Amino acid sequence: MAEDADVVYERVGDIVRVTREMIDVPAAKTYVDFGTHGGNFDRWSQLEWRAPAFFVNQNGSEATGLRKPGLYRCFDRGEWGFQVYHAITPETDRTTNQFSAIAHELAAVPKKDRKEFYRQCHQVFIEDFDMYNAQQLMIDSDPEGATPENIGSRVSPDFDQGFLQARRIIDRKLKEEEAARRRRKPAAKKRPGGRAKTARRRGAKGKAEAWATA
Repeated sequence: MAEDADVVYERVGDIVRVTREMIDVPAAKTYVDFGTHGGNFDRWSQLEWRAPAFFVNQNGSEATGLRKPGLYRCFDRGEWGFQVYHAITPETDRTTNQFSAIAHELAAVPKKDRKEFYRQCHQVFIEDFDMYNAQQLMIDSDPEGATPENIGSRVSPDFDQGFLQARRIIDRKLKEEEAARRRRKPAAKKRPGGRAKTARRRGAKGKAEAWATA
């Protein structure tokens, strides 16, 4: 139950972590069906983001009271858990691909149950897709001209802290990339009389193509 979670936000260099730890809560369906506890237990989820768009989600659980609550245990799976990996790969300025993988110990999910386990995990991805589409629709229809870079938010909910930190990292990296591109661009040569000369080179197919202009 995410609303009962203690949430901690961390930034370590260009890594952002959002950790949710839930103490003595009812087990969610996937944990009941495949985990080690059917009643109340401790559960955690640690989402680690790395620029530009790679996510690792560590999910773990164990009996309440087995260990003292704290971030230290959120780096492992406890008595039962699994990991989910996401690689977000933009396709256009309005669409993206989301490549995902699920990792778990083979003994954690018997072979006969894996098809249903994977189905339940993928159902969460489908719910995410619905949110992506709704967010894009809101951006496209915003009367004030919202963009992915600036949605014009007037408030900053507490749960947006991780997203805001990630956005700052991406913005900085984009500026660094642009600055590096400008440094690599060769200066245009000047012809006598002040006219700029465009340097040219031969492309792979033997056609001349411009690579620097005034």
